[in-house]
Amino acid sequence: MLVACIVYIAFFSQGSFLRFWQAEREVQPQRQELETLRGQNDSLGALNKSLRSEDEFEIEKQARNWGMISEGDTIYHFRNEQEGE
Repeated sequence: MLVACIVYIAFFSQGSFLRFWQAEREVQPQRQELETLRGQNDSLGALNKSLRSEDEFEIEKQARNWGMISEGDTIYHFRNEQEGE
């Protein structure tokens, strides 16, 4: 009877090892995503810092690489003849 109580408490009660293990499995993918997002945040922070310290031409170049346009810009799209018509 004592063994049954210990087994119940260890595996089926509110603070059981089984629930802890299930919660840990659910949290693991979120921790990995958090680490990925932290890495992206760090790289974007470094880009932000470099843009604040660089000249105006470099800022314009990076903005164009990100697909940003200025007000009044005309966008031209060129296709290679190999892409088809």
